[in-house]
Amino acid sequence: MTATGLDFYHLGENVHKARRVISGGECRGKQWAGALLHTAKHEGYGPLWERLLELRKETRGPARRKAADRLLNYVSDRREMIRYPEFLAHGWQIGSGRWRASAGWYRIASKAPASGGTRTMPRR
Repeated sequence: MTATGLDFYHLGENVHKARRVISGGECRGKQWAGALLHTAKHEGYGPLWERLLELRKETRGPARRKAADRLLNYVSDRREMIRYPEFLAHGWQIGSGRWRASAGWYRIASKAPASGGTRTMPRR
């Protein structure tokens, strides 16, 4: 069994990159970034996508909207890999931790050998 997922660390990097443009260092921005990541981790892609659409709708100013659009595109392009609730339910790693992901993604493998820029990560 093999499953491919987006490294949670890389999702966080992109969320905070957008946050810095959209809200600067405001505490409110850190709160919505944390809430987005919590949603992704515990609820998955669908609810994350809905929150991002709400964020985009509320965002004003060309630079801020561009940052929101970049984040929407980043998440949309990786929707098949945003499976954190499923991975957590199986006890699989969702982020770098001890295992550094290559190119922002990693592979969980129990029988198939890792290839390319992947790491074999044992099931718990």
